[in-house]
Amino acid sequence: MTAAQQARESMPSVASAHDKILIVDFGSQVTQLIARRVREEGVYSEIVPFQKAEAAFAEMKPKAVILSGGPESVHEKGSPRAPQAIFDSGVPVLGICYGQMAMAAQGADSARKVTLIAAAARLAIPFLLVLPGAIAISLPTPQSKTIVRNENGAIYHEITVVPKAVSEGKGLVPAIMDPATSKARIDGAGHEVLDYAMATPNLITHFATTGLLGLAIAALLASLMSGVASGIIAVGSVFAQDLYEPLRRNRPSDGNLLTTGRWASAVGLLLSVGAAFAIAAFSGKDSQIFVSAGIIALLLVFSLLQAPQLATFVLGAFTRRISGNSAFAGLLAGLVVAVVHYGLTLPAGAHAGYQGGWLADLHRYPGILAQSGYTVVFSFAANLGVAWVVSLGASTRPEAELRRLTYSPSATKAARGQWQRSKLMAIIVILITVVLGLIFA
Repeated sequence: MTAAQQARESMPSVASAHDKILIVDFGSQVTQLIARRVREEGVYSEIVPFQKAEAAFAEMKPKAVILSGGPESVHEKGSPRAPQAIFDSGVPVLGICYGQMAMAAQGADSARKVTLIAAAARLAIPFLLVLPGAIAISLPTPQSKTIVRNENGAIYHEITVVPKAVSEGKGLVPAIMDPATSKARIDGAGHEVLDYAMATPNLITHFATTGLLGLAIAALLASLMSGVASGIIAVGSVFAQDLYEPLRRNRPSDGNLLTTGRWASAVGLLLSVGAAFAIAAFSGKDSQIFVSAGIIALLLVFSLLQAPQLATFVLGAFTRRISGNSAFAGLLAGLVVAVVHYGLTLPAGAHAGYQGGWLADLHRYPGILAQSGYTVVFSFAANLGVAWVVSLGASTRPEAELRRLTYSPSATKAARGQWQRSKLMAIIVILITVVLGLIFA
């Protein structure tokens, strides 16, 4: 008699009264804990080893399946796999640790499409950021006013006073005031500097009724907290699995990795809070200058350093001819082109200095994003061109040496067919990204 049958006979009423969940065990130390948590929610569950999962799934017909973790790696030959019948059945599947990696390994096309769908969803971010500001700035600018009316011989004065930052702004977007002069700050082109961070809150308070205002605030807080939570989880996961685990001689247990990830998340959260208080220590104009300089520095680092690295990675992933010399030559060329372009251009209204133009003022872009974007384009193109030319003199590496490192030798015919179905989606996402970048730059 199988373990599943024994469990079913010992708990006949529970099995018939509740939906059933099948837990496929790949050797995790917390599989029993997973089952206990499921049962605490009043849901019947059974644990079966992965070797017997297909038979148990066909016999049990569960409403959902959980793939537990395990000590193996999906990249090792002969590593455990989940029955394909589980994925073909259409029931919900939750992968935990190794179970998640097995899902990705067995459904490579689906795994690729997940990132593409997420990328397509992120294309809506420019609209979410720009649209509220565009609406707010197009509305009438509130001004202080006095209305005089006569009722039954009595004269009434209704005085509406708006803050100076609002009256000197544009639409519902207030101006940023200078505490030293109590006047709106002026940019290099002679226009008031607007606080677009207040566009969405002002739109909500201007148009939403009391009930909708509470709902909108709750939605904004939920969005903020979900972003913070995902960042905290990412810090713990990256530190535990990409930094801590490779440094250990013996593979740490799942509990050890979980504890390490929690401590890493806690330390990262404390560092973030400390950085926030450090920024808040600046006040007024110094705070704005500090934040603006930090944003410009991040854009500069990305356009000067990360774009050439991305070009080198693309060449290395899709060609077998790239060599160390060609990769270094491409990186160097991309860096030089990026520095020269940044030194010859400036954003509109900026002065020569850390925003560019230290070599000459040959061209003005509409803003810092446009300048950084074109720096990335020129740097990327220079890296690709130089690395490709230099690699023409190198010999092609054998496929066995580059297996699982480049696209062409490691892809079987079936994998190429699956990749082709995702390739069109990837191309569309990239083209839309480029178009949106040019529009909103």
